Amino acid sequence: MTDRIGQQLANYRLISILGQGGFADVYLGEHIYLDTLAAIKVLQMRLTDEDKQSFVYAVAWAQSGQYIASASSDKTVQVWLAV
Repeated sequence: MTDRIGQQLANYRLISILGQGGFADVYLGEHIYLDTLAAIKVLQMRLTDEDKQSFVYAVAWAQSGQYIASASSDKTVQVWLAV
């Protein structure tokens, strides 16, 4: 895992790590202008180093974002930004 705490990603500053999964880490992020908090999911860089697997993980990453963005329930999170 790469320690990204303190880094800025788009308009969010990464504050702390919330969790880790098979191909991504989840950080608590603070919007630098709006002063709001959000969970930020960041693809692990070690996975992008392997050319054959990079495409597979990128597709899975995009599909998970699209799926979550299309879901509407009080038990799901809302996708605000995908970069």
